[in-house]
Amino acid sequence: DVAQKRADLILELQAQIMDDFCNAQIGKTLEVLCEDFDEDYQMYVGRSYADSPDIDGLVFFDGDGGEGSIVQVLINAADDDGNLIGTEA
Repeated sequence: DVAQKRADLILELQAQIMDDFCNAQIGKTLEVLCEDFDEDYQMYVGRSYADSPDIDGLVFFDGDGGEGSIVQVLINAADDDGNLIGTEA
């Protein structure tokens, strides 16, 4: 019971840290490696320098994209899953 409470506390703290980080990115232009086009979001998806594959959130963006290209993305929102959302600058 104590271990579960401690784990829940850590998850809560980490969620707040991620929310703060994502919100701090809003308004910035990030260099993003475009990896694919996401059919659900109807946007390109990629990673910035701060995003580790399968660990951190992703960057979803409107623009020309293209798998393997590096694009400048103006971040204008963040979702509850730790993903950033923007537009190719």
